[in-house]
Amino acid sequence: GVNASTFSAAPASHDCDPYLLMVGARYPHKNVDEVLEMSDLWSKKYRLLVTSCTGSYRQQLKKLVVSKGLQGRVKFLDYLTQDLLIRLYQGSSALVYPSKWEGFGIPPLEALACGIPVIASDIPVHREVLGNSAFFVELSSKDSWANAFNSLSSEAAVNNCLEAGKLVLNRFTWENSAEKLVHSILAVEPALKEQLY
Repeated sequence: GVNASTFSAAPASHDCDPYLLMVGARYPHKNVDEVLEMSDLWSKKYRLLVTSCTGSYRQQLKKLVVSKGLQGRVKFLDYLTQDLLIRLYQGSSALVYPSKWEGFGIPPLEALACGIPVIASDIPVHREVLGNSAFFVELSSKDSWANAFNSLSSEAAVNNCLEAGKLVLNRFTWENSAEKLVHSILAVEPALKEQLY
């Protein structure tokens, strides 16, 4: 779930030096390396901020940044306060979330709640959770990545995704999650109903 009163859009005032954001990118399945490999498609227009990326994967990525000549265009950030994370969402041009696999994926919902478009890998869980609210990329396909980055320049395409995102966010509130959890518990043990209500 996402708390839409906490994660919310800010008045339009995007950075004059626009950036793409990657959140929770600590492990290789988060696929930051593929975004770096596709840098010729975005690096002239955007910087890339990568948050919560530590350890050996970060060191591997830093080497790739140097080999691609992206120093000054890519910045790695350590773990952030929630307030700073929200400000980064609100100021970004898009969240990039190209996971090779995922259990669910909260950051795309947080980005949508902040009024920011999402570029996500075309994997089953993202299709199931995000519906029509994201620009999906076929991993390893340069054409697919190019289409996604180009879509960010279309106000109509971005607005369509954000409108679809409102429906997605209505499904994934903490209240809905709690209700489903209680329903599941009672399906297993109905005698708990009096204790839960």
